[in-house]
Amino acid sequence: MDDGPRRSQCPELEDHDCDDDQLLLDSEFVCDLVLQLDPYKSLGPGGNHPRNLKGLADVIAKPLCSALV
Repeated sequence: MDDGPRRSQCPELEDHDCDDDQLLLDSEFVCDLVLQLDPYKSLGPGGNHPRNLKGLADVIAKPLCSALV
């Protein structure tokens, strides 16, 4: 059942002033988003546990930023 467009769980992503729906991401912003993950949630589709991602936030932020741009 589709209830229409989903709202982001991250309010920082809601109000952006970018043209063509492009977000300007930097590694610090991505690191902050990773640190907001709930460590008590289950594994993601990639098999990575949020607790591990939070522990490696400073290491994975730059590669994630590059992958998302």
